[in-house]
Amino acid sequence: VIGVAGCTALLVTGFGLKDSISDIVSKQFGKVFTYDFLVTLSKESALKDAGFQALMDAPEQVTSYLPVQQERISLDVDGQSYDVYLFVPEDEARLGNFIDLHERKSGAAVPLTDDGVVITEKFSDEAGLSPGDTLTLENGEGREGTFTVTGVAENYVENYVYMTPSVYEDAYGSALEYNSVLGILPDDAQDVDEAFSTSLLEVDGVAGLTQMSSMRSSLDDTIASINYVVYVIILCAGMLAFVVLYNLMNINITERTKEIATIKVLGFYDKEVSAYIYRETGILTLIGTAIGLIFGIFLHAFVVKTAEVDMVMFGREIKWLSYAFSALLTIFFSIIVNLVMYRKLKKISMVESMKSTE
Repeated sequence: VIGVAGCTALLVTGFGLKDSISDIVSKQFGKVFTYDFLVTLSKESALKDAGFQALMDAPEQVTSYLPVQQERISLDVDGQSYDVYLFVPEDEARLGNFIDLHERKSGAAVPLTDDGVVITEKFSDEAGLSPGDTLTLENGEGREGTFTVTGVAENYVENYVYMTPSVYEDAYGSALEYNSVLGILPDDAQDVDEAFSTSLLEVDGVAGLTQMSSMRSSLDDTIASINYVVYVIILCAGMLAFVVLYNLMNINITERTKEIATIKVLGFYDKEVSAYIYRETGILTLIGTAIGLIFGIFLHAFVVKTAEVDMVMFGREIKWLSYAFSALLTIFFSIIVNLVMYRKLKKISMVESMKSTE
């Protein structure tokens, strides 16, 4: 039972890793980040440029946009260093149109208010911060501000600390300088129009343009390469399951040769002898598989947290199909082993029942 449970748990972990890794891109750039492109500014005056405003206000090119301030900072929490992005939207009431702040498990919205800051889940777990705790951050100008954590939001790539303009200005005593613009394309547009992109980059103060579709494609390629490792884990777990089941079955039959031979002497046909053994191994396999599915949840959680890097959080959910595939593969290998061992059962001679170890 323990051997089968271990094999099933490894299969659950392998399939679960695939679920956890493959979901990162779709969740980050679809469920959390809902904007389509990011304009990076070298100076805030670009926001007031007539050419910039004309381009961003064109409804056939841009549905809506939101100036934000983003700055990457390093901070120490209990002696541990973390890299996070300070993220301040110009209008927190409109932030929900571009970034969906919500809890991962419940899906409940996490409001951004003037009472404090919202941090992302990975940073919350690593730094041991939860709603109600205080956090001290030093901005790019070297000024320190102390904030109260009011919520923890789902996020998978990078660490963020979201705050309103008033919270930022009250904490640091300085005015905001917006250095980025989030934009949403019309529903029928897949990517930023080339002419629009060229005109935008010609505006004085516009440093760059990043399309979320490009970032998503790049991350998809990275995830695809990681998936090969996961496929190897699944393959090795499957092979291990086969080897373990084969050895267990072989040992079971070898140690009970006299018993099986005696059953044959009593009049059992080969198929009846096989059914006698198969029922036993089948029940033990089902029990081991059930235990392995439960143990696999904990093993998957351990592997995911161990394999994560600082800037990325893997998904935590295992899809029900992964449980189904793990159980079916274990049972499939058990059936294959039973068929392979049928020949050994058939070859056991009834003379064995006359032998004794005494």
